[in-house]
Amino acid sequence: MSQYPRTHIPQISGADPGEQERFDSALHSLHCATDRFFAKLMLLQWAASIVLAYCVAPLTWSGRIAQTHPHIYAAIFLGGLITLVPAWYGFRHPGKAATRYALAVAQTLTSALLIHLTGGRIETHFHVFGSLAFLAFYRDIRVLLIATVVVAADHMLRGIYWPESVYGVFVASPWRTVEHAFWVLFEVSFLSIAIRRSLSEMREVARRQFTLEGRNQEMAGQVEDSAKQLRESEQRYRELFDEAPLGLFQALPNGELIMANRVMLNILGFHTMEEMRRARFRIAGSEQANLEAKLAALSSAEVISNRDALWRRHDGSPVYVQERIKAMRDTEGKVTFLEGSVEDITEWRELQDRFLQSQKVQAVGQLAGGVAHDFNNILTAIIGYSDLLLEKGNLESAPKAQVHEIKRASERAASLTQQLLAFSRKQTLLPRVLQLNNVVADMEKMLRRLVGEHIQIFTNLAGDLAAVKVDPGKVQQVVMNLVVNAR
Repeated sequence: MSQYPRTHIPQISGADPGEQERFDSALHSLHCATDRFFAKLMLLQWAASIVLAYCVAPLTWSGRIAQTHPHIYAAIFLGGLITLVPAWYGFRHPGKAATRYALAVAQTLTSALLIHLTGGRIETHFHVFGSLAFLAFYRDIRVLLIATVVVAADHMLRGIYWPESVYGVFVASPWRTVEHAFWVLFEVSFLSIAIRRSLSEMREVARRQFTLEGRNQEMAGQVEDSAKQLRESEQRYRELFDEAPLGLFQALPNGELIMANRVMLNILGFHTMEEMRRARFRIAGSEQANLEAKLAALSSAEVISNRDALWRRHDGSPVYVQERIKAMRDTEGKVTFLEGSVEDITEWRELQDRFLQSQKVQAVGQLAGGVAHDFNNILTAIIGYSDLLLEKGNLESAPKAQVHEIKRASERAASLTQQLLAFSRKQTLLPRVLQLNNVVADMEKMLRRLVGEHIQIFTNLAGDLAAVKVDPGKVQQVVMNLVVNAR
């Protein structure tokens, strides 16, 4: 609600309370400023009345004889009485209806005093018209009506009882008062029209101001909502950027990193963003040739997609990554900065190398199995023929001993083929009773060849082991797997 008295301020028909508030505020400010203006004007006119009483009144009322005219005292005391109280109200209580009514009466009485001091000279009457024009600053028709009543009463009373003080003649017709009142009413009518139009313009300004402020508030709310959404979006982007499972980065055209998420920092061996920026780290690390190749590739393409590369960490250690780098360009096509993603595939590369190695071992095992089958068939024939020769009783001792050696060598070779078949996992299950110590001892030479010369093998066999019934090949396979894993 308005803080100004509605009884003294014109109301806007059908206006919004906020619109009426702005109109009331503008009109109140106008009243306060006009009150202060008239308070200052009253003091100035009082001083002017004293000057007129001293300089003009003696010439007007008593000829050219230099004398101190009693009107000087009238100007000082009567003018002070008219001026001081309304001026004090104008400075102390601006904006109140009583203040502007008091100033209107005082301004009109000041005009009457000045007319009196000049002996009713017609030129001084224009002060009345000027006073009414100044009082129109209030945009209040009632102020003009009060001033008009005071002017009419002053001219009528003084015109009857003291005409020389208002008209400059000793006898004045009552019609002269009517004539002066007519001109005052004539001016007041036009000033009233001007006041109404001015108030209408002030209402329109208040209406537009209220509408504009409403739109400004609406736009401010929209801007605040947009800013809030932007902050939330930025926060979500920051969270997605920091918590992304891939390493994300931005870099200058020379490859120097300027922004990286947590995963990227971990890949490169940094703890904080500031540490990375102080190091002036560049993508591809110390691999200058790789960096130059990347920049050269980006000069002719927008994106380097899903390419495996070897980077260097901050400490110089290698790291295999899968990179995707995009060049961001300005309107002229010049690269402004680089952005991209990096995935650490070092562990995957190691697993890939192990897988390739296992494929090679599997291929060797398959080859060994095939060779062992063929070789085992040959050994079977040699052992068979050796048994046939040993069964004959007519062999001499020397050839018989040689045949035994051939059989023992063939049996050892057959044992080797059994081990190869066990290694290739192509031997069928043939369980039999055996000593595990003998199995391990027979495998020792092959195990040394399997693990390489740079690794030493020591056997520590227990002497109290009982015999077991198992497939020798499967036992050999278990021992071989244990040794390979230990390697």
